[in-house]
Amino acid sequence: SMNVPPESEEEAAIPKMYAIGKLDAELPIELAGGISLADCETLTLVNGLTQQVADETGIQPLDTVVSISAGCGGGDDVDGSNSNNNGEGYSGDTSGADLDATAAVYTAAIEYAMANELKTITLEMNRLVTLKATSE
Repeated sequence: SMNVPPESEEEAAIPKMYAIGKLDAELPIELAGGISLADCETLTLVNGLTQQVADETGIQPLDTVVSISAGCGGGDDVDGSNSNNNGEGYSGDTSGADLDATAAVYTAAIEYAMANELKTITLEMNRLVTLKATSE
């Protein structure tokens, strides 16, 4: 029921494609309060962040949080397994998780980082990017 203005015929003629952009953002612990999250159906997405967080991490509003980790060596596990370097580090999967579950993982990652004197946590973000076909 949102009043979306109709696209002009010119715009409508341009095919739109969507791509998922992936971002591993290193978030300094002291800025952890600078992100607010919101529930959006089956996703939890960023609905606000301070300018400092945006500048520091590259995270944007509407990015979704896929996983949150701390002390895992920056995600060197290419095969996607959570070996966590012999039990070191904290990693939580938040893909498709609701707001409460995402917040719990976020908090746990921050607590782990603080307990282990880590300066940052890593947020793996997904971003839906609209690709417009250009005529260049």
